[in-house]
Amino acid sequence: MPASIATVCLAGGPKTIREADIIVSCVDSYSARQDLEVTARRFLIPLVDIGMDVFLVDNNPHIAGQAILSVPDGPCMRCLGFLNDENLRREAEQYGQLEAVLRLFGRMAYSRLSLSGLWRVC
Repeated sequence: MPASIATVCLAGGPKTIREADIIVSCVDSYSARQDLEVTARRFLIPLVDIGMDVFLVDNNPHIAGQAILSVPDGPCMRCLGFLNDENLRREAEQYGQLEAVLRLFGRMAYSRLSLSGLWRVC
């Protein structure tokens, strides 16, 4: 049987997630990753998290990234040291700054389509 394709929208997403064979996460925040992992583990669904960051070193841009496999019987992102209270706290502090920028420039609607279209946030 082919792997199911799950499209997740803000309205009624968890019902669709339950039917997925795998979730591929390409989200931009630690808190969203934490929420997805909790949901994936609740429904015993493997989660592949992919992320990247662009940063400056000596005024030169660098790109770094990670791919994390979170399976129900394996270590979680906290156990692996990727998610921690400090990252979540820093992100929460920056959220207020982001909201101020969005108020100035307007909110943008966007979609992220994961690898192979296995999981989509719309």
